[in-house]
Amino acid sequence: MIDQQGNQIIFLMVTTIEEGMAAGEFRKVNGRKFAMMFWAALHGLILFSKLRTTILKGEDYPELVGYSVDYLIESLGTD
Repeated sequence: MIDQQGNQIIFLMVTTIEEGMAAGEFRKVNGRKFAMMFWAALHGLILFSKLRTTILKGEDYPELVGYSVDYLIESLGTD
């Protein structure tokens, strides 16, 4: 069940990335690898929430998540 849902998420992400590349909105990347990297980064950020009182003490966690997601999306942009 989890693998099936994960594959659906990856499929949707790859489809979105490929559509963005076809429209000229995203630079050319390996869609599947980028989708897996993006998903892994999101999971890492979720795990970081447990570190709010240690490593992330004093850090604005929601801002960090937003910054990270924005940066990953912007990295797809064309020059």
